[in-house]
Amino acid sequence: MAERQKLFYVALTVIVVGGLGPLLYQALTSRTDPVTAPPREQASCLLCHSEYEAKADYVVHQPVQSESCTMCHIDHTQENEFGFTQPTVTELCLTCHSDDSANMQSVHAPYDEGDCLSCHDAHQSPFQGMLVQEERSLCLDCHDSVDIEDNPVLHKPFEESCSDCHDAHATDFEVLLTAQTDELCLSCHTEQENELNKTWQHEPFISGDCLSCHEAHSSPIADSALLVKQERSLCLECHSGDVGLGNPVTHAPVNQSCVSCHESHAADISGLLVANSPDLCYTCHNSTRAELNQAVKHKPFSDGNCASCHETHTSSVRGSALLTQDTTSLCYSCHGDVRAQQNLSVQHKPFEDGSCASCHTAHAAPARNLLFTANRTAFCQSCHTETVAEFNQTSSHPVGAGAFNCSSCHTQAHAGQNVNLLRATGNDLCSTCHGGTVTEFNQSVHRNVGGQDSCYHCHTTHGSPYTSLLQRSEVATCTACHDGKTGSYMASGTLFNNHPIGTARELGTDVFCSSCHTSIHGPSYEYLLKQPLNNQLCMGCHTRESLTAY
Repeated sequence: MAERQKLFYVALTVIVVGGLGPLLYQALTSRTDPVTAPPREQASCLLCHSEYEAKADYVVHQPVQSESCTMCHIDHTQENEFGFTQPTVTELCLTCHSDDSANMQSVHAPYDEGDCLSCHDAHQSPFQGMLVQEERSLCLDCHDSVDIEDNPVLHKPFEESCSDCHDAHATDFEVLLTAQTDELCLSCHTEQENELNKTWQHEPFISGDCLSCHEAHSSPIADSALLVKQERSLCLECHSGDVGLGNPVTHAPVNQSCVSCHESHAADISGLLVANSPDLCYTCHNSTRAELNQAVKHKPFSDGNCASCHETHTSSVRGSALLTQDTTSLCYSCHGDVRAQQNLSVQHKPFEDGSCASCHTAHAAPARNLLFTANRTAFCQSCHTETVAEFNQTSSHPVGAGAFNCSSCHTQAHAGQNVNLLRATGNDLCSTCHGGTVTEFNQSVHRNVGGQDSCYHCHTTHGSPYTSLLQRSEVATCTACHDGKTGSYMASGTLFNNHPIGTARELGTDVFCSSCHTSIHGPSYEYLLKQPLNNQLCMGCHTRESLTAY
């Protein structure tokens, strides 16, 4: 009996192994769904595939970490390579990883083609995301066009991690960006986000078109904010018509840096200016700021309205300080009353030439009418240098730094009807100061001498080497009309001797016409004598004893 049982078990074993064994093996090896193998089976895989054993400090695929090779592999009898449980790598990966690319605007080519292993290792990697190499190097293997080694300025994410801005698989934004361009930029550049609240905004900035001015990865422009080209050239691509290129005079910042005056994104001041005028202008023009301390200021200057006279970028007026129009036209645009004087017959040479700046300063001055000095005499003599010597002669009009100066007689600075721009002509001019003398003169025997301009018959205007502004010496002046009143003369056959006239060196005392005829201009006594014609007049010089000797 015992021997019969023994034969039964042997026969059963043969039947199972020989008949059912192949069937069982076929059933097991034909499975397509993941099966978690027992640890003993995983250990057997690693006997041959030891390179796939999980490594410390690596990012390990979860099936490898859990020693579940059969989540992806069955055995070596499958038709696909590596004995995958699915026909393709894509289908295999998608058994665990969902596909989010449907209807996406931008899909990474390897992802779209199901080539997961071009970027990812299937088992483990020292790099985040199980990448086959360091992220940036991996991206640049294909996208080498963005890696321009000579560019001096690199975007920080481009230096560190492409995935800061780009999704690796698919997004709803162009070029695999993780967000709309402006939103993506502002996620890091928060200071620019605050600028969205400012009053005036640059069009590319408000429209979110950051890439119209900035490169995304690197820039060839050193020390720039990733600009696509040199700052000035970039600005002029849009604003060349605003600055008047080709004009003969250019503001220095226009040739150097637009951001010296303008904000690039937004500002609270019109024109995207970095500060209000005139403070913006004064950042460079310090000498002009100092003119605010002058006593008299041009109204546009005191109002801080620089642009009322000056262009900001370029000027068509040659040789000017960026003026909006030529000097004369610019001045006349406000000073119409002065323009009207162009019709007058006598014109000051600078006025006739339209050279306002010959006499007036543009911003401020120490004297009224924006003259460069309050000393009106010195002011006039800066051009009329010949008068300096005239006023330094023996006798001269007492002009100077005070109230009596050149403009006391020459009151018309621009133009007038009278010769030499005088306030009046002939004796009328003299009478403005010497009114009493002219009145006396008009009542004297001299009143018809010289006609309307009788003062000029004897006197000069500025200075003279003779007393009382006489054109000639006193004796020569008198004898020009009163011939024969000096020396000796014959009359009716009789020799007459005139009173001797001469200097103290010749006569012991000065004796001239005015020694006796002191009231030359006006009436007093006969013959314009200073006393009645009697001995008293003579005894002013001669003693009684000397008179009795005759």
